[in-house]
Amino acid sequence: MISEEIKDKTTTFAQKCEKWKGYTLKIHSALSSNKDNFNRHFTTFTSMEFVMTNFATRFSGSRMMFMGDKQTYEISIALIELNETNPLEFEFLEKYSETVYRKSTLTFIPMRIYKYKRCWSMEEGEAVEGELYQLLFDYPYAFPYANQETNIHTIPSIEALNQLLKSGGSHCGMSPGCTWPPFEIDQTTYQELIDTLLHLDLKTIKEEHYYAPPKLIVDYDLNAQYTDPDIWKKQHRLKYLGVHDMIEFFEDDEPTLYFNDKALGQIEILGMASGSRYFGLLKTESSISTLALLSPIKPQNLEKIKHWFSHKEHFKQKKWFQTDSDTQFEVTDSWDRQTKVLELFFCENNYLVFQTDFKEIKPQITI
Repeated sequence: MISEEIKDKTTTFAQKCEKWKGYTLKIHSALSSNKDNFNRHFTTFTSMEFVMTNFATRFSGSRMMFMGDKQTYEISIALIELNETNPLEFEFLEKYSETVYRKSTLTFIPMRIYKYKRCWSMEEGEAVEGELYQLLFDYPYAFPYANQETNIHTIPSIEALNQLLKSGGSHCGMSPGCTWPPFEIDQTTYQELIDTLLHLDLKTIKEEHYYAPPKLIVDYDLNAQYTDPDIWKKQHRLKYLGVHDMIEFFEDDEPTLYFNDKALGQIEILGMASGSRYFGLLKTESSISTLALLSPIKPQNLEKIKHWFSHKEHFKQKKWFQTDSDTQFEVTDSWDRQTKVLELFFCENNYLVFQTDFKEIKPQITI
């Protein structure tokens, strides 16, 4: 017969467990023949640790169930004792026979709380606190798409995630974003984060974190194969999304411009328009006029590039030149390809506008 005191303690404990999903659970178990003596000479000890993704009770056998991703620990509801040693640590004593007793010490460890600022468009932003997954859900670009149509996102590798965390985030200008003091996480915290993310009710989370993706996956093969964060991001793009003309030069990559197979310098991409059209700065110590055969730009071509990049001040009161139509220029893209330049226009201060003969790359898989 279970005492009313134990019933009340168990009920209160079970209610608390519902709030502790996502916490790390440390369990120290001792199996002894004497309920008053758990001396190591006649006691068997077991320890384990996992992220508790769910808590439940089952009527058959009257057990409390503490569940992780790959582990489950059960404790009988028919307890002899239940003691709260501190607000997040509890001791349970079970009797299995007159000579078999088990003492279980459960310690719940919450994920670290992070302070960050959540920004909306050009507003100053609000100071908030939350666990790591909440910080990431408030940053719209934390989880790259694995499929844009079905809205599936990928949890980045630990290297790619740490690259983001060490950046301190971004206000993102006209777009929402968030910022935080730069930090990084270890492998244990990363695995706990994965366990938490994969077992959260994302529909409920979205009520407080608008940018939380509706579905998340982990690509363990990709993570193991590519430990460089920049390479991981490119390979993830190739695998799941492929490459369209607006991603020809990925993130901060600077393509090399070639003239008759001779490298002229790298291009800092400053702007882009549809149709594989780019505005940039050629990084070279030489004058462009000494690198290729140029002629003054035709009025219709000047109007054309002004239309492509109407917001650029460089098109005003600057001398622009065009190349001969038979001149062969090429650029290297971010995907290890050398692509023909269809049109190329130079400014006197080494700024340039060019259009490439881009070829789409299809995704390797569709999920």
